[in-house]
Amino acid sequence: MFAILGSSKEVAQKGRKGSKLNKVYVQVDSERMENSEVVPLAISWTDGRVWKIDRVIHSCASPDGEYEGIRYTVMIGNAEKYIYRVGHAWYVMA
Repeated sequence: MFAILGSSKEVAQKGRKGSKLNKVYVQVDSERMENSEVVPLAISWTDGRVWKIDRVIHSCASPDGEYEGIRYTVMIGNAEKYIYRVGHAWYVMA
């Protein structure tokens, strides 16, 4: 399953063996609502795998500069994951 996305602050900053995670830019299919809100629908990984986003739980900008852009907390299957948007670009921490 989508193991490359962290769902907690600790995982977002360190990998499984303590190595630092990096931004990995991905393609995200999204929809712009009438109120200009952007809703992500699916994530396409660089090797062609695609994950459908079942639900957007929350989106916000970092109040303390922990991350760049807007962070979306999403559900992919039973897993809560983070994806990030800066302008028109999307990334995950991997």
